[in-house]
Amino acid sequence: MASLDYGGLIMNQNIIFSIISITFSTVFLIFALKLPPSETGDSLGAGGWPVFVLSLMLLLSIILLVRSVLEKKRFVIRDNDSVEEDEETTTYKIKLFARHWYVFVILALYFFTMPFLGFLVSTFFFVLFLTWLLNMKKKIIIFLTGLISSVALTFLFATFLKLPLPRGQSIFYELSLLFQ
Repeated sequence: MASLDYGGLIMNQNIIFSIISITFSTVFLIFALKLPPSETGDSLGAGGWPVFVLSLMLLLSIILLVRSVLEKKRFVIRDNDSVEEDEETTTYKIKLFARHWYVFVILALYFFTMPFLGFLVSTFFFVLFLTWLLNMKKKIIIFLTGLISSVALTFLFATFLKLPLPRGQSIFYELSLLFQ
């Protein structure tokens, strides 16, 4: 049975996605630039954070568009009959499809455990399971990714942006006090 080569399809999806993202970020960046600056001078103000995020989104979307267009030029269309779908490819597609549901379950657990575990601990486990799910092999890298990202996100939101985060209950509350 002949199968389709999904390389060209993925590149087309990347091009469409990047164009939509460029349009979205440009439109909202225009609105964000009209927001008032900070009155105290010590924080980003009402428009600082949205301008930063939308500028980053615009930059990354442009990079994705350029990479996808260049990759598409190098892409060689293969004859559909030359590619045979074997059992291993089918198994991989099923596992890839099931991964979406795993991410959904992990996200739901993250959402529901945050009031009890707090932002720091639940984010650590959330990132830990997601990196494992994305086939990160080395356990020390998985652990360090979870640890560094949870501490960095806590610092970013609690200290830099001064946003209140869920602290959790019991011992998790005490732990969160060390970082906020």
